[in-house]
Amino acid sequence: QFFAGIHKGFAPPRIKDAINTSGLPYNLDAEISTNYEVGSRFKMGEFLDIELTAFAMDFENQLIPVSVSSGNTNAAGIINGGKTMHKGIEAGFKFDFSPLLGTKNSIKLESNATFQKAYYNANRFVPANGSTINVKGYQVPYSPRVMINSAITYSPDRGIGFKLATNYISSQFSDELNSISSSANGRSGKIGSRVITDFNLFYELPRRKISAYIAAKNIGNVRYISTRRPEGIRVGLPRLITAGLEISL
Repeated sequence: QFFAGIHKGFAPPRIKDAINTSGLPYNLDAEISTNYEVGSRFKMGEFLDIELTAFAMDFENQLIPVSVSSGNTNAAGIINGGKTMHKGIEAGFKFDFSPLLGTKNSIKLESNATFQKAYYNANRFVPANGSTINVKGYQVPYSPRVMINSAITYSPDRGIGFKLATNYISSQFSDELNSISSSANGRSGKIGSRVITDFNLFYELPRRKISAYIAAKNIGNVRYISTRRPEGIRVGLPRLITAGLEISL
């Protein structure tokens, strides 16, 4: 299958981003964009699905997250970013081993990836250290160039199943000036790449509507920065283990 599309995007700012606690507006404009996509989907039997899409999002105005240290007075950390362009490719596949192995147990391997370049495509002047810098061509804050999600899932006809999932996000900038070094207050600077792994174990009692699970997020207990806006560094979720029992009546 082949597909293509063009559509106009419009999204007003959220109330919590557009108005402060005293009821005064931050004068945020709506996000307006023209979006293009072209791609194909491929299916082979019952075991393989592949999708590939090229896209471009041309924003007349994009609301972007910027720290207070970048001159933003909005406590929510959102400002009018002006004209930006996002170009990239999305690719994904899902492989089901069950039909090939002739088993009722479901064994699936799936992955999807996004490769993009998001940048200011018009003149935008930002004050910095007593001077003014034109950030045209600079990378848009919080727009990593690579994002990959992968998972393998085993769901047996009966017994214990599991899902192992990984999430990779490449490095990204937290301000319009694409600062690399971290500021003393942590509000600007490059955010490093990270790989997070989650693991779920589940079991459904045969002939009963009872299932149990145990889930572990960030099993490697990776320490990473999730955001720097608007007031400084916020760390990501540490290792978190939960368990539960579900009964269907």
